[in-house]
Amino acid sequence: MKKQTESKAAAGAPRKRRSQVAEIWKRMKRNRMAMIGLAIISFLILASLFAGVLAPYGYDIQNFKERFQSPSASHWFGTDNYGRDILSRILYGGRISLKIGLVSTAISGCTGIILGSIAGFYGGRVDNIIMRILDVFMALPSMLTAIVIAAALGPGVGNCMLALGIATAPRFARVVRGPVLQLKNQEYIEAARAIDLNFFQIIFSHVLPNVLAPIIVQATLYVAGGITAAAGLSFVGLGAQPPSPEWGAMLSAGRAYIVDSWWIVTFPGIAILLTVFSLNVLGDGLRDALDPKLKN
Repeated sequence: MKKQTESKAAAGAPRKRRSQVAEIWKRMKRNRMAMIGLAIISFLILASLFAGVLAPYGYDIQNFKERFQSPSASHWFGTDNYGRDILSRILYGGRISLKIGLVSTAISGCTGIILGSIAGFYGGRVDNIIMRILDVFMALPSMLTAIVIAAALGPGVGNCMLALGIATAPRFARVVRGPVLQLKNQEYIEAARAIDLNFFQIIFSHVLPNVLAPIIVQATLYVAGGITAAAGLSFVGLGAQPPSPEWGAMLSAGRAYIVDSWWIVTFPGIAILLTVFSLNVLGDGLRDALDPKLKN
């Protein structure tokens, strides 16, 4: 009888987890804008991943006889000042822009989670030291901080991701610190301390799973912000360098021809707009779906 009870309990745990995921997905589906955002970002990701199949031309193939061609059947989005197909460059450039957004958010998230957890968990002098240092960074706009770091490190995709990750980490730390301060005095945390679990075991096993919802939402929004900021850095020459088809670099290269050849900057701009829009509405939908107050 005891074995049957244990087996039923063991079988019930996965079903409970699945039911929680199903409930979150059910609430997500009620939000039409979130589903539209999910569809758009899924399409953009797939289009970028399969750019080698979908792109009609190579992103760096130049044809000076076809310079400044307007959108047509042979070049759906037209060509640029070197005769390169803009559609192909946007498809390949999606890989770079999305990678910058994801990697910079990962750097920011890992750094912010560690610093915010340490500050919130230990409190007192440790909290004051960490948060006052982070306040210095937060006193400046994150974009300005990213520009300073990128200028010091030099232009390039890698340095761009690192600069954006460092610049936004303090805000991520703020998001994590608050919930950790609330949870550290809970009974199950005291029990974990009593059995001599170390800091990382307590944080990653008992604290972070309970603050996962705001972290996921913040990460989704930061990916959108990272893509926009990366486009800004590339626009001023501190991000991806030519002939890289990164969307911000494409805007920077085409701004001199915006009057006579509007398509050179319009379509990369639309790609950035759709990506940021979809991630923002998806983040809002995730926030609503993961909010415990909305559970029945």
